[in-house]
Amino acid sequence: MAQITQLPLGWVPASIYDVTGRVGPGGSNRPGDVQLVQFLLNRMAPRLEDRRKGKTTDGGVVYPKMTELALTGHWGPDTAAAIYSYQMYKGIFADGIIEPVDPFVKAQENTKDTMVKLGNANKIRARAIYQLNDDNVRSLGSMWDISDFPPICRAELTASLKYLQKRGRH
Repeated sequence: MAQITQLPLGWVPASIYDVTGRVGPGGSNRPGDVQLVQFLLNRMAPRLEDRRKGKTTDGGVVYPKMTELALTGHWGPDTAAAIYSYQMYKGIFADGIIEPVDPFVKAQENTKDTMVKLGNANKIRARAIYQLNDDNVRSLGSMWDISDFPPICRAELTASLKYLQKRGRH
């Protein structure tokens, strides 16, 4: 189920659109989480392809082409390839797996550089969803409105936002 995760004070962005479970091989691959990842990857794919200017290699590293994903909410080979390609391009631990950021933020709530200090593989994998949000904010200048998202993750993000508003956190 896709959710909104509040980040510690001083972080930019202040909140991100997050997954609640692993997306990728061996993951829960919940439809809302997968659809959120597909949506975020689709928003970044053209920008990454433009930056590469058609190159498939950079210093000997071969990047799989990122193509637009169908927003099905189902994890499969196309979504796996897009995650892997994005991770490779961004220099993030490239294994096609995305973990939620929320548990690591909660564990180090008052530490400004949580994502820098992440040590084990699951924590490094959590960087991918944070990086997708950060890249999109930098490219677009702001976060999207929830109404921009496809149906499954839109409903889940709306519920998450209502929960945060009720708690006075957003």
